Amino acid sequence: MTKEEFENRIIKALPNAKVEAKDMTGGGDHFSVQVSSDKFKGKTLVEQHQIINQIFEEDFKGTLHALSIQTFIPK
Repeated sequence: MTKEEFENRIIKALPNAKVEAKDMTGGGDHFSVQVSSDKFKGKTLVEQHQIINQIFEEDFKGTLHALSIQTFIPK
């Protein structure tokens, strides 16, 4: 998966989110992502990360091997 495809999947699930992803190996299977979304308001950090992980649940069964997540709530 490309960086753009990865970011677009998050934006589709969390409209208006600000997303910055980085392909850590160039192979499309290890990503680092920063996501800012008002959908995270009232959620714990674990719940915020679960939202992102659920977007890629099927990918973790095959092509996606690692995902580093940072989440933020916009001010």
